[in-house]
Parts: sequence; structure tokens; C-alpha cells
Amino acid sequence: MVKEGTEHNCVEEVDESESGGIAEEPLGGEDVWKLFVDGPWKYHEGVPCTAWAVMNKTGTVLRGSQIPGTWAAQVAELIALTEALRLAAGKRVNIYTDSWYAFGVVHDYMVDWARRGYITSSGGHVQHEQHIRDLVEAARTPAEAAVSKVAAHKKIQTPQQQGNDYADRAAKALTEQIPEGPGKVVSAIAALVSDPDSMGKLQAITREKEKEEWKQEGAIPDPDEIWRK
Repeated sequence: MVKEGTEHNCVEEVDESESGGIAEEPLGGEDVWKLFVDGPWKYHEGVPCTAWAVMNKTGTVLRGSQIPGTWAAQVAELIALTEALRLAAGKRVNIYTDSWYAFGVVHDYMVDWARRGYITSSGGHVQHEQHIRDLVEAARTPAEAAVSKVAAHKKIQTPQQQGNDYADRAAKALTEQIPEGPGKVVSAIAALVSDPDSMGKLQAITREKEKEEWKQEGAIPDPDEIWRK
């Protein structure tokens, strides 16, 4: 409730409600989740395939699927980001993406499109409207969130770049799977996710402080020294 004499900015309130107050810079704190998303499009055996994946900081695929039909990678990126926000409902989360499109939708366009009823300045509907509506709703679910851009296809020098690379590989693997029903596509890349060499590369550059966080979350190292939960 706004009291008499209190400065009131309606635009800021609308922006906050539509975007969930998503930040560009990663959040700090011990309780922050780290998620990595990707949504590639590629030809597999002459057929265009699109998929998406959400991974956590230990390299585990939390959600992912091939998308039936012919869809652009932009749609897959939006779905991956939406699912990551839903996974983080009630939590503080940093989400990393290498998609300028998804990053731009969240930080530059989403609020304005929602305010205008998803109608463009020329009077038409926003492209991928339903997926963006879903994203707007999902943006309200975390307690606090940041969506940050990670450079794609660069020399891996940080945990964020390694996580992004691993999400990219997992999502590309999904494009090559034949869906056999709900949940089957994700399980089809279990070999990739559990490969000790790949997991080891991801975790080798992880700080000891983060490994302590994994312990607190119930993760333990297996015989190959790969942390799993």
C-alpha cells in the first residue's frame, strides 16, 4: 500500500511483477543454486532436430527433452530457461546461458511485451508468444534470480564456461535420441552424464568452497572421485 506523500513509481512495479526482478549479474551468497541451460538445433540423419537441457553445477541433467516437430533453437532456449526458473521455485538461483536471444528476451524485451499484451509495435503478435508467456510466469517463481550470459565456444577457463559447455553437449546428445515416451529421452544420455572423464573435467576446476556446498546438499565422491548426489 502506498502512503500519502510516498513517491510511487508505477512503471517500476509493473516491471518487477512481469520480470520477477531478474538480475543480469550473478547473485552472491551460500544459498544460491547454479543452473546451466542450452537449446541447440541441428540436422541428425537428414532430419532437423531441436532439444533443450538444464544442468546443475555438478554436471547432472535435471530436465531435458527433444522437442517434437520443427522448432528453432530460439524456442529451445526459451523452454530451457523457463524450466530452470520453475526448478528454482522459492529459491535463489543463478542461471547461465550462451544465447543472446534468451538473454535479450529476459532483460530487454519481456517486460515491454507483457505490458503491451504481447503485441508488437506493428500490431502483430510477438514471435514465440506462448513460450514467452510461459517464461514470464516462470520468472515469478524463484525467490530471487539472475540470468547471466556466458561466452559460447570459447576456451574453457571458468566453472561457468565449463558448465555451459557441458549443457551444450548434453542438449546436442538429446537431439540425436529417438523419443520413446516421457522421461526416456533424458535417460538416453545417462552414459554421457556419468562418463568419469567428462564429469572429471567439469569438477576439476571447481573451488573447494563449492565442494563443501555439495557436501551440505548430500553429494559424495564416488570411487572415480566424481561427486554425485
